[in-house]
Amino acid sequence: LSGIAGEAALRFEPDNAEDICRAMARLTADETLRARLAVEGPRRAAAFSWTATARATLDAIEDAVLLST
Repeated sequence: LSGIAGEAALRFEPDNAEDICRAMARLTADETLRARLAVEGPRRAAAFSWTATARATLDAIEDAVLLST
């Protein structure tokens, strides 16, 4: 997910409860980190749109059809 979230998210191992707890504790304790993520999250989300996703999906389907013919 780092390719999607970029620097707008705090990463942790989703299968590791201790890692999740560490990330949550860090968010709770670090006001600067929370503030940065609060700004970066919406900024990063703005880089994505349903229109762009639909276009990329259609392009991929068209490419697959062209390759199969």
